[in-house]
Amino acid sequence: MYDVRKAANFSANYLPCLLFAERKSYPAECETRFKEGSEQLLIYVISGRTIIRNKKQLFSVPAGYVCRFDQTSETTLSFDMDSELFIVRFTGSVANNTNALISGKPLKIEDMLSPSVIFYFERLLKEKTHNDEELNTGNLSDLLTLLSDIYSKTTKQIKKVPMQALSIREYIRMHYREQISLDSLSEIFHINKFQICRKFKEAFSLSVLQYQFELRLATASELLKNTDMTINEISCYLGFDESSSMIRLFKKKYSCTPGSFRKSSQLLCIV
Repeated sequence: MYDVRKAANFSANYLPCLLFAERKSYPAECETRFKEGSEQLLIYVISGRTIIRNKKQLFSVPAGYVCRFDQTSETTLSFDMDSELFIVRFTGSVANNTNALISGKPLKIEDMLSPSVIFYFERLLKEKTHNDEELNTGNLSDLLTLLSDIYSKTTKQIKKVPMQALSIREYIRMHYREQISLDSLSEIFHINKFQICRKFKEAFSLSVLQYQFELRLATASELLKNTDMTINEISCYLGFDESSSMIRLFKKKYSCTPGSFRKSSQLLCIV
């Protein structure tokens, strides 16, 4: 946990400036308060459930949801079960579209996206250099931009997703460690492979292959944090032909190698 309170005047209105970041567990029947101020509060519920209330709003935020709001009045967090949270307090804004994250409205993070979101929260926690405002600002900007992008994509899902696309997605979830091709999906679902490609991309904004890799990389991040499996073992388990392929894709998605990701996760556990 750390608290940084040195913000340049020009950054107060434009650049996000990190004031406070914490990952904390709360027991059931506990509550904590944040006094009224000009800052913004960002809360991600890792497990359990959080009741957030102030003068204007009352939300029950379950695990897997993130909530951002201005501290225009005293805010109280209470817990009816054991819970674990990421809490970030900051000033400024990364861009106008960040304000699309409606103040106080909880946003659900899909399972396939949660490792990316958690990664940026943990990067904020990891940085112990109080005078490195530029680095803090960059990671906070990346996190806010990611959340804004998730919100934007969520609100634009106006059309109902076709049942065929949902069935294909469920099949990939069940078999993502295996070799999946458009030809094999065509045989299973009796749909032209070009239609599969088009319908899936329209429904989920990802190709079949991209979605499969997202699932593999999300699983890889969990295995790196919670097991002693080697990178080669994880790569083989997830169906990659070579570990170098997994390393390349992992670095592209998480901006670090699997080895660095594991070391960072271990340091966070120690702290």
